[in-house]
Amino acid sequence: MGAGSVPMPDLFSVILAAMLTVVKGPTANETPRLTSIAQDISEAAAARQGEVFKGARADVALGMMIVAIAHHESGFLSSVDTCTRRGDTGRSISLFQILRGPNWEGHSAEEICKDRKLALRLALNVLFRPLKSNVNARISPQQLLNAYVTG
Repeated sequence: MGAGSVPMPDLFSVILAAMLTVVKGPTANETPRLTSIAQDISEAAAARQGEVFKGARADVALGMMIVAIAHHESGFLSSVDTCTRRGDTGRSISLFQILRGPNWEGHSAEEICKDRKLALRLALNVLFRPLKSNVNARISPQQLLNAYVTG
């Protein structure tokens, strides 16, 4: 690090800061749960970096994409996190609103709802699916998000 350089915050801190910026209402006061979610997202983003974004901070870019998906799909609501509230007339579960069917990869709703890391892995598999089927295609982050939200 050169003179005058400011160290980049760790991935967890960046993810948590992003979440706290967008979370509103009573959910914003659920610090332990939000901290746990940020930890899970940062671990998932670190493990899967390079699959969408390239470069030194690909993990941050992927983490921000995951935060954007969870915020859009669930607002980080506890009732959605625990699956007591579902979307798409009961067909979508977790913070990431994973649509029932092939996206659950043979797992039950109970398994997914009890294990946020499993839900994250499944959500990332849905997100990355277009990249696997179009190996040589140039797919923008917006196109990936569009594919994700259509299930």
